[in-house]
Amino acid sequence: MKLLLGVLFALATLTACGTGSAGDSSGPGDDGLAGRTFVSADVVGAPTRAWLPGSRVSLSFDSDTRLSASVGCNTMSGPVRLDGGLLALPESLAMTEMGCEPALLAQDQWLTTFLSSRPRYEITGDRLVLTRAGTSITLVDAATPRTPPGGGSGGEGTAQRVVGTGWRLEGIIAGSDETGAVSSIPAGVRSTLRITPNGWLRLDPGCNEARAQVAVRDDTLTVEPLPLTRMGCLGSAGDVERVVLGVVQRDVAYQLDGASLTLRRGATGLVYRAVG
Repeated sequence: MKLLLGVLFALATLTACGTGSAGDSSGPGDDGLAGRTFVSADVVGAPTRAWLPGSRVSLSFDSDTRLSASVGCNTMSGPVRLDGGLLALPESLAMTEMGCEPALLAQDQWLTTFLSSRPRYEITGDRLVLTRAGTSITLVDAATPRTPPGGGSGGEGTAQRVVGTGWRLEGIIAGSDETGAVSSIPAGVRSTLRITPNGWLRLDPGCNEARAQVAVRDDTLTVEPLPLTRMGCLGSAGDVERVVLGVVQRDVAYQLDGASLTLRRGATGLVYRAVG
């Protein structure tokens, strides 16, 4: 009888241990990450000296099971698990195939390698820190208002949050503030903008590209004349591009609301979403 009880006790102990191990794996929703986008505030140990100005890491936990990431060019994505304090993704992530300059492609490759190495994660409020082998990325929730180093508020803080963030066009407003209707961007059309810390606007309005100097003030962007590449834009991409170029010129009023940036000129507005 004692031998039988000893065997049963051993089996129960093994079963309990096995159940605890399986329970270490979970989804981002269990730690409050699902549905949130984080953008990098600091990167230590990465070859950031070779990165293009204004490059930032962006991580979007699209659901309880999927992560999308970018650092200035392509978007990589894949299934994600939280495994005993580690961020677990496949070794090979799906990636868009945009033609980017070599420096941007190198950034993409570095981020893919880092995310696939099972970095340790720590989430505290609006801050997410990933660490692995001497490299750490500190990110903040894109929807969290941030102020410049040393404090500050009002227009200065707003300008600080506009600069260095990547913005993707999600809607076009036609009409006044009170009655304007917001139309979604047609499927397959990609329009983005980014303002670098050294004062350059990098604009992809629909299919061409434009670069110009820009000054960021309390509630206004002052844009120098935009030299534009000369690709022929047809269909929806051309329609979106014409609207964007009609708004983003000279003095443009802007409003920042969490992770949403709205640019307006007269009765027309552009609604952007932070993507890193």
